[in-house]
Amino acid sequence: MKFSDYVSFREFCTFFLVLARISSIFLFIPIYGGPLVPIYIKISLVLVLSIFFTSIYSNTLGINIENLPLSVFGYLLLKEFLFGLTLAFFVNIFISITAIFGRIVSNLIGFSMVNLFDPTFGQ
Repeated sequence: MKFSDYVSFREFCTFFLVLARISSIFLFIPIYGGPLVPIYIKISLVLVLSIFFTSIYSNTLGINIENLPLSVFGYLLLKEFLFGLTLAFFVNIFISITAIFGRIVSNLIGFSMVNLFDPTFGQ
């Protein structure tokens, strides 16, 4: 049995488009992009999610991928990778804003505690 008996060319190309987007998201998202998560877990999670989303979206691809030149497919891969980078960038901004807001609130709580407890007057 050949590989083409199990997977069509359309599903194969859709898998690489989904893989480009998901891998760029997981490469630069703060939680999974850091050194705390082992590379084997990152790769496994990206592959499992890519296979899952390929099975869902392989029939809903809006273009006829069988007749595309390789340069157009490369452009589509680059577009998906850049879209994933953009998503990861906005998630990173959201997490950074939340962390900055937490630090501001922590400082305000600390300064209000200084007003309540004054060690010079024995309080």
